Amino acid sequence: MRILYCAGSRKGSAYPLKYFVENCKYEVKVAAYLKSGFLMDTIDWVLDAIPLPGDNPFFRDSSVYKILLSDIDYYEPDLIICDNEPHIAEIAQSFGIKLWYCSPIYLSYASDFIFKKYEYRFRYPAKQLENLPDCAEKILVYSPFGDIVGAPALKSGFEWVQPYHSNISCAGDGKTAILDTDGRTKVLRQILKSIPSIDINVFDRYSIEYMEHLSKANWAFNTGYTTCISDTIYGGVTKMCVAPYFQDEETLLNAELCRALNVGENLGQVELMENFAIHEVEKSILSLNEKKYTLKNTRNKFLHELVDQGESLCI
Repeated sequence: MRILYCAGSRKGSAYPLKYFVENCKYEVKVAAYLKSGFLMDTIDWVLDAIPLPGDNPFFRDSSVYKILLSDIDYYEPDLIICDNEPHIAEIAQSFGIKLWYCSPIYLSYASDFIFKKYEYRFRYPAKQLENLPDCAEKILVYSPFGDIVGAPALKSGFEWVQPYHSNISCAGDGKTAILDTDGRTKVLRQILKSIPSIDINVFDRYSIEYMEHLSKANWAFNTGYTTCISDTIYGGVTKMCVAPYFQDEETLLNAELCRALNVGENLGQVELMENFAIHEVEKSILSLNEKKYTLKNTRNKFLHELVDQGESLCI
């Protein structure tokens, strides 16, 4: 079985891409942007050179797009998995290739509860999904919230998929902040390290110390990417603060859901609070009650497990 996994131009797309490739037993080729493929050793097709459909209505005439079209035709994938990437979705439709959509941001459209409550915030990502070709066999919501008792119901045609996460059990009284290596890291480190009388260990998501300290924590701070949220939820952390990035719909969506489902607190983009930032984080840590949520006994399948299941049904 040959699979083409394509990741859209979002930093959060990098994590499911990496972990799917590592766990899938079939041949997988990758189409990604530099922003979403930075965790990969190699990318088979780099998509940055192709204009987005809305930016250039004549993008199909570009030599880069024609090369991509020809390459995919030559590769003949049996399945294309698309994380909100319009070019590859359109090519899948053109060639009649089986297509699955899989992304965290589809939750903004897949749940009436979320869409109606936060429509003003998530109208844009919902519009992105509406503009993708309507030919997908599956539309998968890549999110840990589907494994929580009391999770919002999804509309017909959508299904949950369990995100890849660290297999750890969090237990202890430590306080850990998990940051991503981007422009926010420096100022967030300064804020967290400046909180008096509270010892917070601050790590990048890729550091080798991250897992060790998270396993000893009962409080976690992160920036809202699905992988970090999943590590804390499946690990059993009961106190969490999320500081989303206002220009990233994935982190905003996860922060709102943490608050709505009583999983954690949404602090907002705390570094924009300037002199009040340290006070707000300290107040949140000291006043945060232990969040009460329960994971379902039977959890959703991982993406590679759904692929295996689909392949076995075809045999």
